[in-house]
Amino acid sequence: MMQTWGGSSTIGHLHGGSAQFAPRPNRYARRARLQVCAAHKLLAPGTAVPEPPGDMGGLNPLGHTTKMLGQGQTEFHRQRYQSYGNIYKSNMLFQPVVTVYDSAEIRSLLNTDGILTEPDTIPGFKDLLGRRSLLFSSGPKHTQQRRILAQAFTADAVRSYATLIEGVVRRYFERWDAGGEICAYQQCKDLAFDVATSVLLGMQLDTATAEAFRKDYEMLVAGFRGLPLPLPKSRYARARGAQRRLLRKIEGFVRRAQAEDAAPGAHGKPSCALTLMIRARDEDGKAASMDELKDQILLQLFAGHETTGHTMSALLRLLERNPHVLQRLREEQADRLAQHGPGLSGKALESMPYADAVIKEALRVHPIVASIFRRTLEDVVVSGKRVPKGWRVQLMLAQAQRDILEFQEDSGEFRPERWMSLKRDPAGYTPFGSGPHICLGMGLAIAELRATLAMLARDGRRWEQVDPDEEWMPPFGPVNAARLARDIDPHLYDITIVSPRNHMVFTPLLASACTGTLEPRSVAIPIIDVQPALKQPQNYFYAAEARAIDAEAKKVTCSEPGSDKEFSVYYDKLAIATGSQGSTFGIPGVEKYAHPLRDVAHSADIRSHLIENWNRANIPGRSLQERMRLLSVLVVGGGPTGVEFCGELGDFIRSDLMKIDPDRARDVRVTLVEAMQLLGSFDSRLREYAARTLHRQGIHLVHGMVKEVREKEVELRSGDVMPYGLCVWSTGVGPTEFTTSLPFARTPRGRIAVDEHLRVLTHPHSEIGPAHPSEVSVEHKPGQGDRETNQGLEPVPDVYSMGDCCANVETPLPALAQVAEQQGKYLAKELNEQGRAHSPRVPAVAFRYHHLGSMASLGGEKAVLEAPTSAEGKTFSLKGFSGWWVWRSAYLTRLGKMRNRIYVMINWTTTLLFGRDMSRW
Repeated sequence: MMQTWGGSSTIGHLHGGSAQFAPRPNRYARRARLQVCAAHKLLAPGTAVPEPPGDMGGLNPLGHTTKMLGQGQTEFHRQRYQSYGNIYKSNMLFQPVVTVYDSAEIRSLLNTDGILTEPDTIPGFKDLLGRRSLLFSSGPKHTQQRRILAQAFTADAVRSYATLIEGVVRRYFERWDAGGEICAYQQCKDLAFDVATSVLLGMQLDTATAEAFRKDYEMLVAGFRGLPLPLPKSRYARARGAQRRLLRKIEGFVRRAQAEDAAPGAHGKPSCALTLMIRARDEDGKAASMDELKDQILLQLFAGHETTGHTMSALLRLLERNPHVLQRLREEQADRLAQHGPGLSGKALESMPYADAVIKEALRVHPIVASIFRRTLEDVVVSGKRVPKGWRVQLMLAQAQRDILEFQEDSGEFRPERWMSLKRDPAGYTPFGSGPHICLGMGLAIAELRATLAMLARDGRRWEQVDPDEEWMPPFGPVNAARLARDIDPHLYDITIVSPRNHMVFTPLLASACTGTLEPRSVAIPIIDVQPALKQPQNYFYAAEARAIDAEAKKVTCSEPGSDKEFSVYYDKLAIATGSQGSTFGIPGVEKYAHPLRDVAHSADIRSHLIENWNRANIPGRSLQERMRLLSVLVVGGGPTGVEFCGELGDFIRSDLMKIDPDRARDVRVTLVEAMQLLGSFDSRLREYAARTLHRQGIHLVHGMVKEVREKEVELRSGDVMPYGLCVWSTGVGPTEFTTSLPFARTPRGRIAVDEHLRVLTHPHSEIGPAHPSEVSVEHKPGQGDRETNQGLEPVPDVYSMGDCCANVETPLPALAQVAEQQGKYLAKELNEQGRAHSPRVPAVAFRYHHLGSMASLGGEKAVLEAPTSAEGKTFSLKGFSGWWVWRSAYLTRLGKMRNRIYVMINWTTTLLFGRDMSRW
């Protein structure tokens, strides 16, 4: 008989397991009601029971949401736990949430699923994992579904899968034995996924199909971290697409299995869980529907891909750190080999008591999730406190398991021996759930972990971590691209980021920060949030400037900004993403007198000057000419940045300045100077619409080229002189001094030359040693494009580049944020694949840019949008309010971090209700 495993994991450990049910439907209901009466009495009307302690966030409309995002979930709950104890209430996104730590209360709440509580999930979760799966059903429907599907995961069924499990596990161990270093976490996830497909579908997928499956599941999982908005190209939309592809493939497997099972003479011993699920019937003879089968298989494969692999990799680490445990496992396996032989039959897997103890202890020390959510269906008493109907309840599983009463003296230690003397599991131990939603595939997951431990303990296998503080290594060198920094796998590489600023700027919303529509921090995402692995000791962020690169020595020389002190960073892989700087076109006075708009500091400086000039213009005794100059804003450059800045200024004048001083506001003059065409990359109809809209909002449009910028005026080549109080320069971009100093091949415009795989190029036999900016003189060719040829150039080993600082002369691309983002995504994927393969290789697929379209806000709740709809060049366009709505929605979705999205929504709301802040300091 299998040992009894009780508990509550999350949605995750749905993979594997046996769940026994009584033949009579009402027996389970009576047992649940008995537990309800014992632990969670329904609150009688008129009974005075206090709610849990804790405040509800005060006047903050989002409650504790912003505080938790700022502190992080762990620190937020640690502070509230210290203040209020085992139960407290909070306010998360307008919803009251009660957090529970007591293990007995958690088990009782789980046992009341469908009676006093029901599963509650994050938005979009049900849609991605299937609303018809067992995870989200409840009541009689859940009971009926479970009776049917559980027949594929009984103890006898799991024993019949032993051969399939053993085959997959042996195949992976043979590969690991021959391969040297492995990425443990990814390999364990792949192993668990292959076991899941073999057991559930009864087949071993070929390499290409299995890889496509895994990629779709990774995309599906990524959708859980995005806003559940089906906007084009959003993370959630891509996850839904992956889900549809997965369901189509699963339906094909189900129909094939149904056809094989319906063939004459096919009703023999089932070969896989899918066959059992197809044959299974309830007491009324009803079978699971196609949709139910698809959703349940999707759920089980998800669990096999994510959660069982998590536990496997944790076991590797724990055994490496506790050799005495591994030695005892070896002794147990020696006895099993003598009794059962080398095969891992179902009987052999069930006769490993110490291996079971190791698995239980690993699940206690490293639970799969920290918490899960339920929603109350009635007023309930929990730990002596009243939880009203409809409130969310957060069950802190991980902390509850660490606080199990029986283990309190040494709960922080990994000691499997503690389980050997126990006749039954402690009440607070819930790794696989409890009650109606106890994990359906529990037994299969345990059998899989047993087989893995058996193989680890046999044949004298030994392994070690490359670094005592982390599982997986090969180092990764300096990076300065947010998308690459976010997507690079920290389990494969050590990450070092060298950048003079410690944040990423979301430039499409930068113009809004100039007028106070948004606060600067709303558009600045800290680099530590872009890549949380930087908090780990083996990864580094240096607030410094790169000074030189020595590709032969694989060394980057860096220095602290404003200091001559230098230090070196060595790399195995190097990505150069230093961006560009505003192009002055050699026009005198631009760098000295004009304000660029490329960073948060620039927006803060522009806002300060706007408010200063507004206040100075009202000083008594000032001449009319000087007053008009101070109230004149000159914007040079009619691209999206310049146009959006003008639109924001127009809104600022109409919505805020007119309310403060209408006469002074009417004197504010905004002039936009463009040498070529306004919004030159857009369709002519959209350009004309933008020009008309800006003109109606009081923006003066001037066609001309700047000859010189002086302290208080700008002279055009036509001879016209335009006084200004503030001049904003938002024209083209050019290479930085650092970029032009590098000892690599460059394009005629001074950008780093790269090939179609983003590898940096150099001339054969040329020196690629260090060179400082001060030692290099670069002569550019104004007006000449980047189009040339890469013929005769060769790639520099392990050096890549992306973004505005580089170009492929054979396929030049515009200096846009979406180009850099797609390049970062491509390069991260390529480097991750190299890390998993432990060898450099030429990428099979070249980088290909997919233009997502262009947008520009015009102010006055109007915008223009143009997006491609086909490869033939057809486009889709929007203008006016609909374009503005899509502009806001798209940028809010792509902002990156939930904290910044909330900041932006709050800023937009406060600006709408109270206007923009006019403070200056």
